[in-house]
Amino acid sequence: MHTIWTFTSTSGKSILELEEFRNESGDASHQRSKSGGVRPGDGVRCLLQRPPLQRRQSRGCPVGSSREKSQEDDRRSARLEGRRIQSHERLKYGDPLMRLAIATSKNELPSSDEALKAALGEQGMTADPVLWSSPGVAWQSYDAVVIRSCWDYHLRLKEFLDWINQLEHAGVAVLNSPSLIRWNVNKLYLKELSAKGVRIPKTVWLDPGEEADLARVCSSGGWANAVVKPLVSASAYKTDRNRVGIVKGPAMIQEYLTPIETNGEWSLMYFGGCFSHAVRKMPASGDFRVQTEFGGTVVAAVPQQAMLAFAVATIARLPEPASIARVDVLEDEDGFVLVEMEVIEPELFLGLAPGSERLAARAIMRSLVGAITR
Repeated sequence: MHTIWTFTSTSGKSILELEEFRNESGDASHQRSKSGGVRPGDGVRCLLQRPPLQRRQSRGCPVGSSREKSQEDDRRSARLEGRRIQSHERLKYGDPLMRLAIATSKNELPSSDEALKAALGEQGMTADPVLWSSPGVAWQSYDAVVIRSCWDYHLRLKEFLDWINQLEHAGVAVLNSPSLIRWNVNKLYLKELSAKGVRIPKTVWLDPGEEADLARVCSSGGWANAVVKPLVSASAYKTDRNRVGIVKGPAMIQEYLTPIETNGEWSLMYFGGCFSHAVRKMPASGDFRVQTEFGGTVVAAVPQQAMLAFAVATIARLPEPASIARVDVLEDEDGFVLVEMEVIEPELFLGLAPGSERLAARAIMRSLVGAITR
């Protein structure tokens, strides 16, 4: 099935045309869009509307689940339906398309998020930076929360996940989705992707209470060195390179790949499943961490087709589509290796790719408009 969705400003100017192709099973196979400009504050309305929303009816309690869970699912569905109807009415009468919260842990937005905020404004959306951990925020006053520079979530994991659950139960749309965020917070997701055929560094996984001797791990694996990481970490937090010592779980021990020192690490940005741009990150001399806080450097770069194919194949193995994703890749003598798949709050390096902020904003817009009109 082939459907064309056209979105215009209240003045009638077309700002986004979205072509959606569905396969025989009814799943969206891919989308293609083209857009024009729109002034900040222009209202946006949908010219082609889907049928009125129908509340999802419970079909009884599935085997193995409780009646309470089924009832809670119905209540959550009703909250989501109510919020979608409100947003749909604003579309109908030409009010601004959406009021968004850009969730951050910073008092001032990083430059990439400022660029994204401006691009969202160009698409007719109001975007407010909000500290995710601030008490008393009326999150339900926003149509959606876009998770961006929440770069302390790994230090406050329970609080962060409780907040994500709160948004979900309140019927507030979240990008990326709460289920995808929960999947990505623990590096065991790499184990899952590996089982699906994605190549990752050779890894020893330690359960809670389990211990491993690094010297023995390196010797048995034929590794020159090892990298130790917590299962919940970001920005190389508590990441160590060593070949001696005792490691206590939960943790992961990976083979240290020396090409990081000469080839660096690549980050490929994908918005709405489409490639946007890439950067190459190099560690400081004598270090292996590519983050700028450890002396690493970042430059815009053009990946080869084989690397793009690897990244696309990796994204295809996500448990669900991501509006914003960053694929971190390293190349060694055997090919490409997935270092990280970032779908929570990745740095997007928008400043190194002029115009990429608009691609990101359009991907967000398509995701959220789809949530309203479904």
